[in-house]
Amino acid sequence: MLFFGLGLTGLLLLLFLLSYFVQLSLRHSVRSIYSWMLLVALCYSFFAGHILFSALSSTFFGLICGGIILKNERRKLI
Repeated sequence: MLFFGLGLTGLLLLLFLLSYFVQLSLRHSVRSIYSWMLLVALCYSFFAGHILFSALSSTFFGLICGGIILKNERRKLI
């Protein structure tokens, strides 16, 4: 469903985005509650299959990624 919904380019962009945020969240200096929330959300979406396509889940995923970015920027300032 993901391939037919997004196409090859969309699938590659999604995988790049997910791998970037997983790599960013697993850094020792950035690890926080957002890292655990991201891993739980990805595991849940893997087993549910379609969960990242709904509006509420996408918003939740965006808030998690935003929290990871803010934690990363905050660590750079300190």
